[in-house]
Amino acid sequence: MLGRFTKPPPLPVTEDKAKRLSLLSRLLLPAVETLDQTWLLVWKTALVLSRHPLAIWAQILAPVLVCFFVFGVQCMVDSLISKFVDLDPLAESIDRIPLCKGVDCVTLGLGYTAGEAIWTTHVVEHIRKEHSWTGNEIRKLGNSYEETLAYLSAHPNNTQAAVIFCTGPFLLPNTTSPLLCSGNVSTGLLLYSLVINFTSANLPILLKPDERSPISRQILPYKIAVDRGIFDYLRTTHDLPPLSLNVSMSDYPHMASRMAANFDTVTLQGPMYFYLPPMIVFIMLMTEMVREKEQHLRAALNIVGIRQVAYWASWLIVGLGMDLVVSCVTVGIGRSLGFDFFTKAPFG
Repeated sequence: MLGRFTKPPPLPVTEDKAKRLSLLSRLLLPAVETLDQTWLLVWKTALVLSRHPLAIWAQILAPVLVCFFVFGVQCMVDSLISKFVDLDPLAESIDRIPLCKGVDCVTLGLGYTAGEAIWTTHVVEHIRKEHSWTGNEIRKLGNSYEETLAYLSAHPNNTQAAVIFCTGPFLLPNTTSPLLCSGNVSTGLLLYSLVINFTSANLPILLKPDERSPISRQILPYKIAVDRGIFDYLRTTHDLPPLSLNVSMSDYPHMASRMAANFDTVTLQGPMYFYLPPMIVFIMLMTEMVREKEQHLRAALNIVGIRQVAYWASWLIVGLGMDLVVSCVTVGIGRSLGFDFFTKAPFG
């Protein structure tokens, strides 16, 4: 015969054990409730933020735009630096005198300290023949040093360049002792001076750091032409073999400035740009928090029993999560673009 099953009587609970259980429940229950409220508020905040997809994508794409902007600045700086670097400058051949263009413009003016000489006439004719000049490209300016300078002063910007042949003693300005030059080929000393018309403009920004003076570019063709004429005169008077004078010039190698070499935009200016994505996240979160306060949602949460710790912990978790996503995107894009700041730093 089957007996009746009866519920066993409860175990007796002593007074000390009851006190311990009551104390444990008072400690654990608030923590469990706070944890539950925190995750519910996190879910609520994530749901609210999901209703603003443009704001979410703006926060995610902000580091992408910042990284590409910094990369563009770095490429622009590298391009500008490379324009000033020339380790093997091309040689420029110095050949013909440029023809002066303009009304009554003199390509080459002639001046003498003591009148013409045989060798000066030969030099002038050689220049005229070499350049195939048949008109008024060459003009005599004066038979003395003072007369030549007086003509140049009275006709500014009219003569492109002038050569003053030293054919006899003359006085330099503000001197008392004459400069002796006989102009005789037998002495082996044939002197001449070149006067160039140029515009003095201090524009270092438009020139390379080591670029030579523009005056040298203008005056060298005249010097080469006069020297070729002198060589030809010496060849004919001393029965020498044909002589040739070919001149070319080039700049010194242009190195990158020490201030600009190895310029790294990320290292020098990166913090100014990389702080923007986290600040955008901060502004977005502050906007949502202020909106909740203005709509009295925070007060309503307090009324239904939401703890302050759970409220602030939920926003802290959401903020850390968004910052983590933004940081990972920043590091990923930075490493893909080859920024040393990210490639040479341990991550993950």
